[in-house]
Amino acid sequence: MLAFSRRQVLEPTIVDLGALTHDLQKMLRRLIGENLRLVVETSPDLGLVCADAGQLEQVIVNIVVNARDALGATGRIAIRLTNAEIDEEFAASHVPITPGNYVRISISDTGCGMDALTQRRIFEPFFSTKKERGTGYRRRTGS
Repeated sequence: MLAFSRRQVLEPTIVDLGALTHDLQKMLRRLIGENLRLVVETSPDLGLVCADAGQLEQVIVNIVVNARDALGATGRIAIRLTNAEIDEEFAASHVPITPGNYVRISISDTGCGMDALTQRRIFEPFFSTKKERGTGYRRRTGS
């Protein structure tokens, strides 16, 4: 979001996403607590990516913390890293992606998911389903 709003300068380098995620695991386990299980699966032949490592770390941590907050007392958060080949047909329907080899990162949890109204609003600036505590909270006014 910071890069999107042009408030953060990106420094793309060649990144081993598997190593980056492995290095984050200890911190992520502390962040989610003892009652939630963290599972990390990485393809053995995982490719490298050209990206800003700090931004990738920030995105992973934010998504995992949001999953933790949504899960409650128990559950599982899974991070999966796999290679993905994007063909021309898929790329044509997902502009600006171009065909080629990519690394896919998937983060899932065992929560109940979002209702349709929440899904429609997730990209609204300052939208949050969180109560007055934690990150991402903004007092709603008016509606």
